[in-house]
Amino acid sequence: MQKKYNILTLGMMSFPLGTAPIQKLLLMGKSFTVDNHGFTVISDRSVRKNTINENLQKCGEIDGIKYKTTAPNVFSSHNYLKKVYSRFLGTINEFFYVIKNIREFDSLIIYSCSFSFIVFYSFIFKLFRKNSYLVYFELRSSLDYRSSLLTRINDYFLDNKVFKFVSGVITISESLNNHVRSKSAKTSLIKIPPLVDFDQYDALTRNPDIDYFLYCGSLSYLDVVNFILDSFERLGSDHNTSLYLVVNGYNQDIIDLESVLVKRNLASKVKVLSGVDSKELIQLYKNAFALLIPLRPTKQDTSRFPQKVAEYCASKRPIISTRIGEMVEYFDDSSAFFAEEYDVEMFSQQMQKAIQNSNELEEMGKRSYEIGMKNFNYKNYTTPLLNFMGLKV
Repeated sequence: MQKKYNILTLGMMSFPLGTAPIQKLLLMGKSFTVDNHGFTVISDRSVRKNTINENLQKCGEIDGIKYKTTAPNVFSSHNYLKKVYSRFLGTINEFFYVIKNIREFDSLIIYSCSFSFIVFYSFIFKLFRKNSYLVYFELRSSLDYRSSLLTRINDYFLDNKVFKFVSGVITISESLNNHVRSKSAKTSLIKIPPLVDFDQYDALTRNPDIDYFLYCGSLSYLDVVNFILDSFERLGSDHNTSLYLVVNGYNQDIIDLESVLVKRNLASKVKVLSGVDSKELIQLYKNAFALLIPLRPTKQDTSRFPQKVAEYCASKRPIISTRIGEMVEYFDDSSAFFAEEYDVEMFSQQMQKAIQNSNELEEMGKRSYEIGMKNFNYKNYTTPLLNFMGLKV
C-alpha cells in the first residue's frame, strides 16, 4: 500500500477564499489530495473583509484540504490596537501549533513574501529533520507598490538570499527558474504552472446570449484595465461585441471605474462585474466570445504566469494576449491570438482579427483546452511534486 504523506503550508492569508495566489495554492493542495495525501493550510492573520471572502470561516475543510486561522478572529478590526493584538496572538498561536504538530507532517510548503518568516520556519523544520519548500511565483522587488524602505529591504533578501535557506523552490516560470539559479545554483527547482480543475469547467455548458470579450483581474492592475479599454475603444462602433470586466477591488475603485466608462461614452458597451462567485465566473468564461490577458514587457509580467491563463484554457474559449513571458512557452498562433508587443493598436488588431474570424474560434478554443489539459490540470502534478519533495510514491 502506498504511504500517505501529510503536508503543512504556512504563510497564506484568507485561504480558501480570495485572489489568484490562493487559487494557485488551492489547486496545488488538491494535487496532493488526489491520492488522499494530507494537506493543511495555516494562517496567522486576520484579513480585511470583502465581497470575495465574506463567508470565510476560522477553520474548515475544502476538497480534502484542511485550513485554520490562528488569529483570534477571521476578519481584522478597524481598531489599531486590536489589530496589533490579533497579529501578535495569531503569530504565537501559529508557532505553538507548529511545534505541537510538527511530527505529524512530512514536509513544509511556505507561501510567503516575508524573508524572516521563511528563514524562521525553514530553520524550525530543519531542527526536526524535515524539509521546507518555498513557493516563489513572483519577483517581489519588481512590484512598484512595494516601495517602503523596510519592504524594499525585505524584497531584496527575498529575491536574492532566501533560496539557500530552504530545501527547494517551487516556481511558476522559466524566467524565475533562471533567476533562482543565478542566485543559488545548487537549489532544487520544480516549475509548476498555474493549475485548474477541468472537471468544474466541463460540468457547465456554453450558452451565450451576446458576444463579449472578457477580462478578469484586479483593479490593482489599473493600467492593464485602461489598456484594454483603449484597445476596445479603438475597434470603433462597427461591431456588435461588448466588453465584460470582471474585476476585484475596493468599492470606491469600482465606482471610479464606472465613472470613467460614463465619461468615455463606453457605459453601454462595457459591463463591470465584481464579487462574482466561482460558478458564475466559469459560466462567464465559457460564454465569452474571447478572453483577454495582455502581458506587459516588465520584470513582473515576464517572470509571473497568471492563474487566469489556466482558467481561460479550461473554458475552451480563445485567448488574446501579447507575445511576452511564459505565454510563448505553451501557445503559438494556432492556439492563441498574439499581439507582438504591448501596444494598444496591435492588441486591438488581434481583437478585430477574432471578430473577423469568428468561425475559427471554436477550433482555437479546443486547441487551447488541449494545451491546458496537458499542462495545467492539477491531477497531473501529484507524483512530480511528491518526487521533488523526496517523498517516495
